[in-house]
Amino acid sequence: MRLIWAVLLSFTTTLFAQTERPKTFLDESNAWHKTHTLPANASPEQRRVFNEELADATAQWVNHWPDDPRAWLARLHSLVRLKSTSDQQLEQVGDTLLQVLKEHPVQGFRFVPVQTEVPEIWSMRKIRLEQCLQLTQEAARKDKQAQSDNPSLTRQLIEVIAQGLFRTLGMEAFLAIDLKKFDVAESALDEMKQYCDEHPDISDRLKHLYLADAAVIANSEGHKPDALLYYSEAFREYPDDSSTETHARQLWKDLGGSDEGFNAWTAAVARMDRPAPASKQGGSLWTPINKPLTAFHGVDTSRKIWTFHDLKGKTTLVNVWATWCRPCQEELPDVQAIFDQLKDRKDVQVLTVSVDQDFSWVARFAERQHYTFPIIGMASADVDKMVGIEGVPRTWIVDSTGTVRFELVGYDHALWPKQILQQLDAVK
Repeated sequence: MRLIWAVLLSFTTTLFAQTERPKTFLDESNAWHKTHTLPANASPEQRRVFNEELADATAQWVNHWPDDPRAWLARLHSLVRLKSTSDQQLEQVGDTLLQVLKEHPVQGFRFVPVQTEVPEIWSMRKIRLEQCLQLTQEAARKDKQAQSDNPSLTRQLIEVIAQGLFRTLGMEAFLAIDLKKFDVAESALDEMKQYCDEHPDISDRLKHLYLADAAVIANSEGHKPDALLYYSEAFREYPDDSSTETHARQLWKDLGGSDEGFNAWTAAVARMDRPAPASKQGGSLWTPINKPLTAFHGVDTSRKIWTFHDLKGKTTLVNVWATWCRPCQEELPDVQAIFDQLKDRKDVQVLTVSVDQDFSWVARFAERQHYTFPIIGMASADVDKMVGIEGVPRTWIVDSTGTVRFELVGYDHALWPKQILQQLDAVK
């Protein structure tokens, strides 16, 4: 009798082991991946077989857990790997995933929202790009809201969280480029820059992602000089990604440059980013110039023509900068603050000079940053002839005769605005 019960117990245990499946989708997925591995050096045939087996498994998972968005997301990822998957299939599974997600939101914090992953996959096949853009914009809002709702977690995992946000914003920018909505792309880029500014402790790798995306957008808009500068800056920020230097070198060649010229140019740009040297004890950071700006001539973003005569009769603060110069980007908010403080005075004025090659880009940049100070476009060579400039940013104090009395090289936040204003008022 004991033998019979033992056999029945063994049979029942075996039967349940064969029919009982894991309680959750994650249990099932983890169990499958433990027994199905793909070697790093897998052949194309091995990859094909693995992807087909994974697709078969995800078909069972969505059947077992039709209300779990993660199961449908796994299904979507598996199908896009198969060449035999049609666009219609990807649309149907993506639609189902979004509907299930709406009815059964994923609990907990996700570093990459599902709303980002669907357009990533659809956009590979150019499926519903308008909807893809809307989804990434929704994902960016959810991502920022999740960070606001979880401040402690955000502080602890800022690097990973920022990487997820940048992935979403980058996707938004690239979709906007495909749709020729460059203002939307630039807006996404501005959000990345703002995040970098608000979180100075994030890694160089993430700052590099922002610069690389800025280069792609500039190149897509036809601004090759701006793009190559962004690429070069991205490489200096994170040299481990040599692809950015490769892109910069290719753009340089597209513009007619040589390898020797590119090497010389990158060395020159590197010098431009050097901060102003520390003053000697008891010395001053201001360098006496005493040179009239008789060759001063340029057109600002409102199409007003500025000449040497416009510098006479007032003391003028002139800031020379470029959109691709990182210290300049840090300095310009202080320039705006001084402009706001002095704009109603009759005895002083604030002007800025951009040495960017594409001045139309400068106008859009200033508009997005809400800068209202006058911006005059000049070629770098023309500025060189006037004073002998070696880089940007640079700040000049011009007296009422139109003569540059002093020059400040580089940017030091400690000097703005108090010491800048003192120096300006000292020149009458």
